[in-house]
Amino acid sequence: MKRLLFVCFVAFSLVACQFDEEDSFESPSSSSATITPSNSASFSVSSNSEIYTVDASVASVTLSGDISGKNLYYAMVNTSSNEISGKYVRYIVSQNARSAAVVSRNITHDTHSHADEEFFTCHHEDDITPVFSASSARAAASEPARKAHRIEEVPFESKKTLFLSEYKDSSIKKSATLYAVNEICNVWIVDDEKHIPQSKRKEVAETYAQKFAKMHPVVCKVFGKESDLIYVTSEGDFASMNEFSETGTKVNIVMYDLYNDGISGKVIGMFSNRDYFKNGLTVSGKEIDSSNEGKYLYIDSYLATKNLEYTLSTIAHEFQHMINFSVKAMNQQASDSNFNEMLSMLCEDMMQEYLNVQDAYTPKNRLRRFLSHYYDAGIRGQATSLQSYSNAYAFGAWLARQYGGAALIKEMMSNGKANNECIAAAVSAIEGRAFTFDDLFQEFIAACFDGELSARNKDAPQTIRSEDGYDYPMRNINLTEITNLGETMTIFENDAITEIAPSYGIFLKTFGEIDGNTVTLSFNSDSGKTNSSLLMYIYVK
Repeated sequence: MKRLLFVCFVAFSLVACQFDEEDSFESPSSSSATITPSNSASFSVSSNSEIYTVDASVASVTLSGDISGKNLYYAMVNTSSNEISGKYVRYIVSQNARSAAVVSRNITHDTHSHADEEFFTCHHEDDITPVFSASSARAAASEPARKAHRIEEVPFESKKTLFLSEYKDSSIKKSATLYAVNEICNVWIVDDEKHIPQSKRKEVAETYAQKFAKMHPVVCKVFGKESDLIYVTSEGDFASMNEFSETGTKVNIVMYDLYNDGISGKVIGMFSNRDYFKNGLTVSGKEIDSSNEGKYLYIDSYLATKNLEYTLSTIAHEFQHMINFSVKAMNQQASDSNFNEMLSMLCEDMMQEYLNVQDAYTPKNRLRRFLSHYYDAGIRGQATSLQSYSNAYAFGAWLARQYGGAALIKEMMSNGKANNECIAAAVSAIEGRAFTFDDLFQEFIAACFDGELSARNKDAPQTIRSEDGYDYPMRNINLTEITNLGETMTIFENDAITEIAPSYGIFLKTFGEIDGNTVTLSFNSDSGKTNSSLLMYIYVK
């Protein structure tokens, strides 16, 4: 099992789409910020569907209004960065107390096949975390020590020796030949590549060159453009790639057997931000010695010929990582891996119809894992497993369809912020009123309980148009067709909870039908205490 450390927007992040088994969830030690709830609260239910936040200090809640015969649901949300032990998790213990015996929850993954989803898993591998002050990240005051010799771009003749990642810290140097050229990109195929026959290399390379050149301005219209600068000093100074890179400002697509996994097809594509650094620099105590010094995306040769849809969607995903590094990290906006991966999956979502990709080959296929095992990872946790990717996409898909579609994504990319602050500020700008992240997360929880509020019943607004007339549709999502699991999430009624994952890990529970127009709900936990970072949401429908 591969263990992968994720730190977004760092010097040596390798962003790769992989076919893999699910990684086990690892979390920080449990938080000890515990309190004994003693306050009370009351809510008057005034409409058919209402959701209310219950702070950790609240021991009981009285609901009144037109509630008789309606269903009551509740959610527990861990807003901290630490796992919360099940002994601090609260349950409703009044009115109809928990029925049946309470048993410990043992996570057992569903038995249906996740083959398609596992075909398309994305990972970062990070080697170095550079930290540059805002004042040091500037254009170089003088020319770099050397100027690059520009490669003459002659298909089938031009060659270049490249550093190729084999796995984690290992890389190897191999010769590659240029097979396709246009104004936007070059396509290289490694000379000893075994999965693309010589007779097919020209056709394959030209197909990807044309497809990428066409999608490039469409993606950039929303996400912003990838940087034409490269770091040339250990203090964070920049120089122009036109002067420093052998391939100038073109994006280079390199085809080879990524991670040397042959026909098993473990990896689809990759972006490494180390290529945005000059070799020989020392950053965070480590020497950069395997940069290709330019703009590079890497595509698995076997899968490039096996499934064009998968690979094109992957290129959109990885290209967003390149833009995200350029727009966010190179402007000193520290972003976490979940935020970065959410945006890359939304790029695939947004570009699906433009690239003519079936649902099975997009992040929509991750939704079945979200529905059945959402509790395995935080919705805003570090992207370390298939589950965390699924949760990040589920939240992002709902957010985009609820608040602005491509316009919201563009606002997130351009507002100079990152992570939860970026999300809240972008929605606030689109809607013209103030939102906090917790405001939005409360709405997301309501959508989990109520299909009428979820992404599957709403198309995203289409207010941006590309130069070639694409309106960036993000259609409503039919979960039945995509997941084959029905349209409801896994809601545990009688299972005890052994822990709640950090960073907005959630648990959803159903309580039952309300009897009467006034009801007081009391909460208790196995320890009699709760964690100060544990929120409860009560939903009445």
